[in-house]
Order: sequence, then C-alpha cells, then structure tokens
Amino acid sequence: MTLDVSAITKCRECGSTAMTWNTSIATRSNVQQGRLNTSDVECLFFLGCDGCSETLATVSADKVAGLMSNEIASSAPPAPIETVAITEKKPMTKAEMQARIELLSDEMNHNDEENRDMQSEIDGLYKKIDALPPDEN
Repeated sequence: MTLDVSAITKCRECGSTAMTWNTSIATRSNVQQGRLNTSDVECLFFLGCDGCSETLATVSADKVAGLMSNEIASSAPPAPIETVAITEKKPMTKAEMQARIELLSDEMNHNDEENRDMQSEIDGLYKKIDALPPDEN
C-alpha cells in the first residue's frame, strides 16, 4: 500500500488543517547510543498536526530524494527548493563584520570540511574592513 501524502488535507484525529513537515533521525537497529554507525540511522520526514501533535505521515529521506530526482528529470521545471544564503542588504558595520569573523572562526574549529569556504568569507570581510574610511576603523 502506498500513501499519497498530497491527499492528506486535515488531521484524522482532531480535524485541524494546520499541518507541518518536520524531520527526525531514527535508529534502524538496537545498537546503543554512542556506538551507532551511519548505517544504523536514517532520516525521516513526518507530517504532524499542529493542533494535536498527531503524526499523519512518515516518509523516508530516500523516498523524498527519489521524488525530487524524478521532478528534476521530468519535463516540467523542478519545484523551487529554498536555499539559505547570506545576503547583505546594507553594508555591514565594523562591529558586525568582527562578530561574523568570530562566529565563522568558532565554526571552523568544529567543522573542518567547510573551513576553506569560511576562511574565504573571513578574508573578504577583512578586505572590507581594510577598505573602510579611516574614521570607521
């Protein structure tokens, strides 16, 4: 039996139409916490009722990835996927740039894979600080 989550329009328990998709990590085995391998866990998407917290649907991340891949491969343009980007709407102040440098430096200590990207952003912020008029330094 397959579940068409697009057919879910209201909560079967309380009738609320307020629903939200969330994610969770679940273990696939009885291995105790701290001894888990990546093959012991999986990501699940679940549709929950905002009114009574009932779980209305659960979909594996593999299924979601497959649906997204099928969408991209179809002749219709893919559905937009929200991305998070840092955009500067107004020039950052020196204090904001220094705070961002501190945040990025802390993150770099915890996440080696992203170090080069963050170091590049830090270098760019230092260049902007150096280019500020003397009264703003």
